[in-house]
Amino acid sequence: MSDVILSIDYDDLPGQVIKKGKLCLLDMMGVMMAASTEESSQILSRIFCKDGLPESSVLVYGKKMPAFHAALVNGAMGHSLELEDHHNHKRSLNHPGVTSIPAALAVGEREHVSGKELLTAIILGYEIGSKISRAIKIGHLNLEKGFHETSVCGPFSAAAAAGKLLELSPLQLANSFGICGSLASGSME
Repeated sequence: MSDVILSIDYDDLPGQVIKKGKLCLLDMMGVMMAASTEESSQILSRIFCKDGLPESSVLVYGKKMPAFHAALVNGAMGHSLELEDHHNHKRSLNHPGVTSIPAALAVGEREHVSGKELLTAIILGYEIGSKISRAIKIGHLNLEKGFHETSVCGPFSAAAAAGKLLELSPLQLANSFGICGSLASGSME
């Protein structure tokens, strides 16, 4: 999986996928903007802007903070109104945009990537999270038991997007996925 992610470039993506990726990015940015007035968004932004290098922006506020803090705050804003997009499959309730896009924006800004590189990483994050979502098939079954599918699939989406932008080696990205699996499901990886 890591080799495939790292080998795909913008020019490999079909036009309709690029168009959809742009729409997903704009949609998530709109959701984050709308959520910027929420008290929870403002509290997180205040807490995380106090320490660290000013690497990446929190949307709307114009504050810069460490990339991982910016990804967390933007991701929280993306989810706080529960308006994020979802992977549409029979038994899937995954929201790949709320994890892929904040991670890609934060890492992309810090690494000074191009728009094409950013969009490619976001699309790959969607693809990986959606494929894992389809494979595990938990959807409604676990939502009813209080288990949110994005908590399993989302870290893989974020790792794929960030790993692509960071130009990780296949082994480094595979190790990132191992950490995601261990944290999401308690595997022994």
